[in-house]
Amino acid sequence: LAISEKVLGPEHPDTATSLNNLAELYRAQGRYGEAEPLYKRSLAICEKVLGPEHPSTATSLNNLAGLYYSQGRYGEAEPLYKRSLAICEKVLGPEHPSTATSLNNLAGLYYSQGRYGEAEPLYKRSLAISEKVLGPEHPSTAKSLINLALLHLAQAKAPAAEPLLQRLNRAQANWLRRELPLQPRELRGGLIDQQPDAPAVTFALLDQRPAAAPLALETRINRQGLLAEIERRQALLKGSSPETRRLAEQLAGIDRLLASVSLPPAQRQPLREQRQQLETQLYRLFPALRIDPVSPSQVAAALKSTAPQGLLLEFQKYRPWSKGAKGQGEWGPPRYVALLLRPDGSIRSLPLGAAEPIDAAVAAAVAASADSNRQAEAPQLLAAVSQLLLKPLQAELAGVRELFVSPDSELNRLPFAALPMAAAAGPTLGESLQLRLLTTGRELVRLQQPGKARSATTLITNPDFGPPGTTKAPKPAPVTLQELGPWQQLPGTTAEEEGLTPMLRPQAAISGRAATAALVLQQQQPRILHIATHGFFLKPPAPTAPGSPRGDGQRLQSLTRGSNSPDSSLSFEPLQRSGLVFAGANRNASESGANPTDDAYLTAAEATAMNLEGTELVTLSACDTARGGERTGEGVYGLQRALVVAGARSTLLSLWKVDDDLTALFMAEYYKRLKAGEGRA
Repeated sequence: LAISEKVLGPEHPDTATSLNNLAELYRAQGRYGEAEPLYKRSLAICEKVLGPEHPSTATSLNNLAGLYYSQGRYGEAEPLYKRSLAICEKVLGPEHPSTATSLNNLAGLYYSQGRYGEAEPLYKRSLAISEKVLGPEHPSTAKSLINLALLHLAQAKAPAAEPLLQRLNRAQANWLRRELPLQPRELRGGLIDQQPDAPAVTFALLDQRPAAAPLALETRINRQGLLAEIERRQALLKGSSPETRRLAEQLAGIDRLLASVSLPPAQRQPLREQRQQLETQLYRLFPALRIDPVSPSQVAAALKSTAPQGLLLEFQKYRPWSKGAKGQGEWGPPRYVALLLRPDGSIRSLPLGAAEPIDAAVAAAVAASADSNRQAEAPQLLAAVSQLLLKPLQAELAGVRELFVSPDSELNRLPFAALPMAAAAGPTLGESLQLRLLTTGRELVRLQQPGKARSATTLITNPDFGPPGTTKAPKPAPVTLQELGPWQQLPGTTAEEEGLTPMLRPQAAISGRAATAALVLQQQQPRILHIATHGFFLKPPAPTAPGSPRGDGQRLQSLTRGSNSPDSSLSFEPLQRSGLVFAGANRNASESGANPTDDAYLTAAEATAMNLEGTELVTLSACDTARGGERTGEGVYGLQRALVVAGARSTLLSLWKVDDDLTALFMAEYYKRLKAGEGRA
């Protein structure tokens, strides 16, 4: 701004732009008093230098009106929004994207005041322009659809909102499936976050209209875990031909152009046609990259083929939407709902009530189950969870032999198999039926296809971590993986290897100094991959009793306390916070003996690069391997997600710390039953 004022002058249009941008920063920070004079000065320059009917003047009017809107100064915002709209209609035309934006903003102002009758026609006109000029799948069209749907829900007009949300979900899902596979991984989450939250509004619709259960299920099975599915396909692209990668880059460039609202309409159709041609070529060369939508009927058919007496149970945490005290719509406290799909294709939703008591009950049950000093409390606490989750579903579970569960939010931490069906002392869910956990029911369609593993079983046990030595004291920040430990040897894993070898007859049985993280990454599509070692999850754990669990509770607890500093490296992405420990970990933590090419830790982020396409089962016989960071719509970011991205068809993981000797006995019994034909569940 200072340079613009000095070099170009205090009334140059670029100075106005700099003033506007600084005002936008202040507005985003809530510094409204500092933003207002800058907006006003920017507007004054535009009006004087460019004219009262210039598009830049319309933008300045819109931004100042937005500031007043943020402050609830609706009377001052309205004339500015109206004037901005009039300029856009006159100068840019009645069907320009900027006109659609102005209509949307004025409608939003009316909506916030409860003036629904005035807001609705403006929202509808904005939607019509966006669909015609930008296309039905453009993010701006999605915003218009969601705004109109929320308006109807605030008026308790759910039937009017349902067709809008059906269009929105299908269009947005198509856009995401087309756009995201061609973008760098680090940008994908941000692109999803920038889109209107169609699933959230769809479940708000379900709250008002139970008949919308098929739409809610279709939305969930196509959106839950979508990023993981894209990463799995993208991993395949890395090994494709240069021609395939070139086409993918060209498509990504066209998508960036089409995403711009400033692209003239005359240029859009030729670009769309060019994109369609390139996409056809790409999928002809590399069909595995395509992610097609999945319908509930396809999932039901897969369920019927896999488990004729099965039931798919999808849990969803959501917030209802209704008219607030001041007339505008507002989100209510979170709730849970269960969606049920049967092999005959019938779909039903069952509300489970407020999320707060359910989440609190889950937290209490998990804490007691994971703490060896409190495990006597666990049955009663798990029974309390059952009363909230299973009791409303008991009638639906009659006659069910196989249950496929897709959890959400805090329910990802729950040991479903341990939930009692009724009384605390009665049979558990895992004893009563075959139980399988899924990211979403969409996986049933993929798992119908037979696996194509290249090699037999690989068994990796009892890595030689090296002598404990002397490690540096943990620092408040930063905390590195190398500061974990010292790691104790796990004699139970040797017994585990001896017990499993006759049953699994592994192609490779690796232990000691050979059991390195680098070697694990080199595994190529084993049919079964079994790893017995220490696991870690960098988050404050519950206190542990003395013993030799397959994890290092006291040390982790100490280190995690250091992660409260904002500079701590424990704040890095969730996939870096969970993993497994391999040979040399103690040597790498000491002053000497470190291997510069292998840090002895395999994080979940690194595990995504493994080649497990077709692997039937990955067993991580270690502590905390099922834990991770929760992301709405994606589930848990940790080892389980990483293994799915790498191609594994199923995983056996732990939700807490596990005892070394008892785990060896557990695994022997598990594989004994597996060999007897009982199935992985």
